[in-house]
Amino acid sequence: MKRRMLGSHFALMEGGQMLAWPILTIDDEGRIISVDSGGTGLRERPGLEWYGGLLIPGLIDIVGVELFDYEKRNLNAHFAGGTVALGRYGADGDPSFPLSIPGIDSDLHPVITRTRDNYSVPVFSRIKDYCLSYNQADWIGLLSLSSDKAGGLAGLKELGAIREGNKCGIINISGADLIHMKATAQMTLKWLVMP
Repeated sequence: MKRRMLGSHFALMEGGQMLAWPILTIDDEGRIISVDSGGTGLRERPGLEWYGGLLIPGLIDIVGVELFDYEKRNLNAHFAGGTVALGRYGADGDPSFPLSIPGIDSDLHPVITRTRDNYSVPVFSRIKDYCLSYNQADWIGLLSLSSDKAGGLAGLKELGAIREGNKCGIINISGADLIHMKATAQMTLKWLVMP
């Protein structure tokens, strides 16, 4: 069994907790085998892939609009933007695409809730734009709402959290202000491990 070790400055854990100097060991199917902390700094390990920034699980966008266009190009845009599961209201059956989940009504933060005006914008982009507009916004809290909180509401706990045994996908966010834990206009994300 082939394994990968991913390291970074921080990882977003359940409840919005930040793990400093995380080292995630992932199997060849994308399942997390172990989550360790490197302690007070980076320690070189054979085979460690280093990604500066923040590691997060795939984001779950569970509140949708009835008129959302579920064509593959729109779903691909959400996936490229870090969304691993995309819900909608009144879903009779899921389109044959891995992002689809039945819709759920929830009490998540308004920036996370898709509307007719922003349904085509991935949840990460909505969070980023909101945090750039409102400097005091809790960027890490909003990411946590879109991962472990949304995963719990949607019954997708395996997707919503970086935890041993989960197959949540791993995303690297680079370009954030990691000293003050603030969003920046330079932030980008990249899938490291597909769910």
